[in-house]
Amino acid sequence: MNLFYPEKFDLLLQTLNNAQRSNNNKESMAYHLLRETNYILGSLIGNKRFAMKTLEKSVLKIHEFTQKKNIKFLLLGPVSRPFSKFEDRLSQEINVKFEKITKEKSINYLSLIKKFNDDNKSLFFDNGIHVNQSGHDEIARMIHIKLDI
Repeated sequence: MNLFYPEKFDLLLQTLNNAQRSNNNKESMAYHLLRETNYILGSLIGNKRFAMKTLEKSVLKIHEFTQKKNIKFLLLGPVSRPFSKFEDRLSQEINVKFEKITKEKSINYLSLIKKFNDDNKSLFFDNGIHVNQSGHDEIARMIHIKLDI
């Protein structure tokens, strides 16, 4: 349908949901399966392909802008999504695609695909959706190393 309105709604203003509070809300198996099915059906009608093209165009425009303005640019890849098989595969697909694009275009890129830190601590709350403090610390460590600060 060629509609893309991410800025139309500020989801943070729409809900007072908090990662730890939602951590206790278990989703029913039926709801989980319906959501995964919805993702698959959306992909079949082209949602994923359209989103990937749009994301690529956006990243390339940002890269072009940062080059013109002599601004350092580090593109962070998606994190793993252990809660959803579809989302986790999608994160991996996005990561592979952007590793290739950033290599071709000489864009500084950091892959964030991982579920555990070096101490084998999970990077996510039990719900598998939200990154926990260990996850934030690990991502900060990875950025620090990549930027060589």
